[in-house]
Amino acid sequence: MTFGSTTSGSIPSRCRDGRFAVRRLLLGAALVCACLGLTSCGGSGETRSAPAQDFAALARATTTSAPQLADGVLVRVEGSAVGALAVDSTHIVWESGPIQSDDFQPSVYERDLETHRVRVLAKDADPLHGLASTAGWVFYARRTPAGIELRQVGHGAAGGDRAVTTSLLGLVASRGNVVAWAEQDGKRQTIVALDSTSGRRYIVARVPACTDRGCYRIGQIAIAEEGIVFTRDAIEGQPSVLVRWTFATQATRSFIVPNDPQPDVVATPHGVLYYALLRGWFQLTFTGDRPTAFTPPRKPAGAILVGRRGQRVYLLVRRGCNSEMHWAAASGRPNAHTLLRPRVLRILAGASEGACVQLAGITWAGRQPLTSWSLAPEEDVAGHSDDGLRGVIVAGSPSPERP
Repeated sequence: MTFGSTTSGSIPSRCRDGRFAVRRLLLGAALVCACLGLTSCGGSGETRSAPAQDFAALARATTTSAPQLADGVLVRVEGSAVGALAVDSTHIVWESGPIQSDDFQPSVYERDLETHRVRVLAKDADPLHGLASTAGWVFYARRTPAGIELRQVGHGAAGGDRAVTTSLLGLVASRGNVVAWAEQDGKRQTIVALDSTSGRRYIVARVPACTDRGCYRIGQIAIAEEGIVFTRDAIEGQPSVLVRWTFATQATRSFIVPNDPQPDVVATPHGVLYYALLRGWFQLTFTGDRPTAFTPPRKPAGAILVGRRGQRVYLLVRRGCNSEMHWAAASGRPNAHTLLRPRVLRILAGASEGACVQLAGITWAGRQPLTSWSLAPEEDVAGHSDDGLRGVIVAGSPSPERP
């Protein structure tokens, strides 16, 4: 599920089917899928803002220029799936690997958007904790006997590969040159934001892992233009909490999330969208004291909201083992427009007719969606073979390429 310029989160079980989908889920940790049950209410007072720091500099670091990309295929691989992805002004970065191997461990790749050169940056990524790319660095997770590390490697493998934290919790998030994550610090959980250009770290919040209500884990983090939102997922049946923290004032406000131990949110440039069980969609921004109702498009039926940029929302539709993407006006008008269909994606990826098509990740170059897809023939899935497996990363909504 990134948040920020990457999407962070996992694909709920109702969005998956079969061995291919389960293994593909490991590569698709960047997808935020809106199977939500979130409601909100006023501040809990359980979180504390960090000591005074130069948060204005951190806020400025979230704003960078987006690459100007023509609609088309950015990456195409054979024999591997493509999962989490991230982008900065000069590089597209992704995780990729086979899904039938018993020693499954994806690698981290980058492609220079100017020279088109592809490099391998790491070969031991943990795909469940997201991916981030800034002007100088790539951030990925690695599993060790002691826990989960967040690691930092320079573009082109310059500057070495070093651990940023050895106690990573949840998914990494990024926006511009800022990367945010949660880490365990004894009995406390700390939200950290890093300005990757200066190397300066900022403590956004420290919260107790357990209170008299029960224990929590940090779930998802979103970086917006005005601040940071993160979730405290309940472990013991008590309400979860959605926390909003602002750059300008370092003020923190909490919103209770009852009846949902692991709430999911959809990040937007100015906050988050969330779904309230039996009440519908709401948006939480940094300009109001409470969430406001949000009415998504009514069609296509069964669509899952996965993003919003400008006046467009983006929707995922699952039909059998296939996924397709649509966009619609954020005003709630009923009609949606097709962004990418399975037939087009098979052509773009060079996959066989009838191959299963599944969305694995989504991120943004400004307002342009960048999506990663994994494709596999059903017979190869049944035979535990990666022979027909394909992966593709697509910018926008390209026309299919002719054979």
